[in-house]
Amino acid sequence: MKVTARQAEAFVKSPPADLVAVLCYGPDAGLSRERARTLVTQAAERFDDPFRVIRLGAEDIRAEPTRLADEMQSQTLLGGRRAIWLEEASDAPIKSIETVLTLTPPPEHLLVLTAGDLGPRVALRVLFERADKAAALPSYADDARSLEALARETLQQAGLSASRSVMQSLVAQLGADRALSRREIEKLVLYKGGPGEVRQEDIDAILADASIEEMDSWLYAVSGGEVAAADAALAALLAAGQPPIRLLNALSTHLFRLYDVASGLARGERLEAQIAALRPPLFWKVKRRLEAQVSRLSPAQFPPLLAKLDDTARALRHQNNSAESLLSQAALAIASRLRRRVERY
Repeated sequence: MKVTARQAEAFVKSPPADLVAVLCYGPDAGLSRERARTLVTQAAERFDDPFRVIRLGAEDIRAEPTRLADEMQSQTLLGGRRAIWLEEASDAPIKSIETVLTLTPPPEHLLVLTAGDLGPRVALRVLFERADKAAALPSYADDARSLEALARETLQQAGLSASRSVMQSLVAQLGADRALSRREIEKLVLYKGGPGEVRQEDIDAILADASIEEMDSWLYAVSGGEVAAADAALAALLAAGQPPIRLLNALSTHLFRLYDVASGLARGERLEAQIAALRPPLFWKVKRRLEAQVSRLSPAQFPPLLAKLDDTARALRHQNNSAESLLSQAALAIASRLRRRVERY
């Protein structure tokens, strides 16, 4: 079935009970992944259950064309519905996907596919739009209305509220990629630390921009493993009055973007296309630095680095008098770890 962009959010929240497969596609890769994760979690009840959640790539299906059908017809040890998530589905053999949609009787499990932007005549999109028990969900870049809805929903879940003017200010500083926008809003929730009202000064502390070139010098020194340069750049930013929590969040966002690009490279995506799709757009002066850094970094390196920054953010809330020291320790620890990677490379 064909689902419009306007209908997509409601569909994800309450999909048909007899749904067999969903294709999440479109130019906003972050939104496609977020919707895919929601659908997988609904079907399997827990996203981290290795027996009920199976993640596959196009290369798995090319190597074993019957794998999808086999997974969709197999049972778990303890019973229950399974979810099979096929990433980069446009690179997988379409015959293997067609087989799943024609199984008789229809499988009880759910197949979720993610793909990039697909034109209206692309065979994979047409297949899902015409199938009775499958659906094609487009994921387009967030506009101001959808960003505000995302922000309000996330804040309300944390017991937070914001005036109209504050909400407009928040939305104005978010990008078009859903995953990055959600992460920025979650930083704001973490910064607030509990129920209450979000004020303009909270947004300024978390999201406001520092001097672009000075900030980029520090961020790329850290991710490039340049320990001395990172230390000097951080000292300059702190001396200029930049709040440690703002710098910490900028570093977290920077590493998250590198993680996203490195993951795409690992899946075989073109680097140029990924850079062109970054929102906000990449500053041209740092393009070569990003290309050089992601080419020698693996996706597996990033989760522990991001976890360290999350731990540091929590510590900052309780030890504000030592905020600069905590930030410096975290940034230099990350730079040192990445320097070892550069030296091995």
